[in-house]
Amino acid sequence: MPQASDELRAKWDDSSAIEYLEKRGYKLTKNWTWKLPSVGHKITEEESSAIGYLVSEWDFAGVPYNS
Repeated sequence: MPQASDELRAKWDDSSAIEYLEKRGYKLTKNWTWKLPSVGHKITEEESSAIGYLVSEWDFAGVPYNS
């Protein structure tokens, strides 16, 4: 059930959040997690916002700890 905040919904929609992450090198896995663009990549505030939208709105699984 969609639960993103009004703030996140004002900033993102499904396609813009996914496109933003993919353009930065993130890969979506079959388990609905995002693989980081490179080892040691530091997630930016904007990337975190896009991931947060997808997690809260559509139950994406986020970023695995060891990715």
